[in-house]
Amino acid sequence: CVKESFLMQDWPVKVIPNPIDIDIFKPAEKLISRKAFNLPLQVPLIFFGANSGTKERRKGWDLFELAMEKLKLDEPRIEIVLLGPSDPSIKYNFKIPIHFVGKINHDNLLASLYSAVDVAVVPSTMENLTQIGTEAHCCGLPVAAFNCSGMPDIVKDKETGYLAKPYDFDELAYGINWIISNKIIHEEMRLNARKN
Repeated sequence: CVKESFLMQDWPVKVIPNPIDIDIFKPAEKLISRKAFNLPLQVPLIFFGANSGTKERRKGWDLFELAMEKLKLDEPRIEIVLLGPSDPSIKYNFKIPIHFVGKINHDNLLASLYSAVDVAVVPSTMENLTQIGTEAHCCGLPVAAFNCSGMPDIVKDKETGYLAKPYDFDELAYGINWIISNKIIHEEMRLNARKN
């Protein structure tokens, strides 16, 4: 757009690449990663992460809760992996097991965690370019999110994840289930996410 601008067409333009180290953030063996975090080996694991955890509304925890209640009806075996808060006393409304992993400050461990789960859910209502979405994709992890803010710049709908209509938690639940319930689709999305 700068090059097409009458005013700025002669200005220097530089592209700054994504700063994520794809030699660290890369797919790892799922079972090994699950064992490293003492996670169950045979159940679908849903990932949610935010430093503020459940407290910051723009991260969408309230919508995530509603989507999980809906998803539990379709897939009763699901469990949640929660990155950020390490306090199991957090109040939540659904009856789904939660694995609290706390804050992770080491990139290799974080990449391993992305490889341990089946889908990252980023239900943010306001987000520029979520680090979780980009890191997850580098690790070959599909992302379910709302089709708003910076999420369409990361997630290619039905190719690398699922983009639900903004703030429609029913559709978000559908998208999560669509990702985790079909092994062929899930594997294609993992490959596509890493390529992108």
